[in-house]
Amino acid sequence: MARVGGRRAIAYIDGFNLYNGLMSRDLGHFRWLDYGALMSAFVQDGEVLAQTKVFTSLMTHEPERLARQKLYLRAVEKRGGVEIIAGEFVRKATDCSACGQTYKRPQEKKSDVSLACHLVADAFDHKLDVVFIVSADSDLTPAVELVKQRFGVNIRLLEVPGRHSKQLVRLADTHLHVTARMLSAAQLPDPVEYAGGGKKIRRIYRPAPWADK
Repeated sequence: MARVGGRRAIAYIDGFNLYNGLMSRDLGHFRWLDYGALMSAFVQDGEVLAQTKVFTSLMTHEPERLARQKLYLRAVEKRGGVEIIAGEFVRKATDCSACGQTYKRPQEKKSDVSLACHLVADAFDHKLDVVFIVSADSDLTPAVELVKQRFGVNIRLLEVPGRHSKQLVRLADTHLHVTARMLSAAQLPDPVEYAGGGKKIRRIYRPAPWADK
């Protein structure tokens, strides 16, 4: 028997996995993305999208990109319905294969671990019946396998252009693709408007460089 209100779906989105996939396929002009609207396209009859969680990291090592990122994340939050869980970038020592020198390059940390932790915790707390995974990070395999076997939830893998994981595909009950048409239909308004102090309406505009691929 279905729950009152429908089977609960929670979406877990690996923000940089999605971003890098878009950029690798010249789909950068879809960066002004409404995550909630995109996930709603995959909700089936008898289901309700209970929550959308986005896992990302602030690009503190690149000030100009960080400013655009913060602007976008504020627009997403003002739009509502999406929880942003932020990790961080750290500088990791790396050896150059060409010259042999060691240098430090920024590396995203915590996003995949945070996603896995939230997924397991939500399943343990019986908050969901259906899982939407937007990632091709095979490091998520143990967590996805655990919640599927332990709690019997339905795993729906939503792959974005330019990203693929054989391990996650094998675990998924359903394997679907996020298409360019879906991305186009799930853009935030430009500008995003929200109430400021009093009756004042504030606006957040899409960064100009994001209009380019």
